[in-house]
Amino acid sequence: MIDPNKLLTPREYGRLLYQIFFKGRTLRKTYAEQTKDWTKKQTVIYLVRVHCYTFFLILATLSAVPNSKMS
Repeated sequence: MIDPNKLLTPREYGRLLYQIFFKGRTLRKTYAEQTKDWTKKQTVIYLVRVHCYTFFLILATLSAVPNSKMS
């Protein structure tokens, strides 16, 4: 697990982003395949939630990185 109190190295940062975007996408696909009884509404809610988490995590990371354009 990543320690929130210390800064990420570029390699750790890249690995984190990779896990969010690519692993998350494959996880969503396999999860949807496993649960065929999912309704379209549940899928939409799940995807919106995943993208909100991703957005806020990126926002928090950008605001935590010194010399970033956001802060």
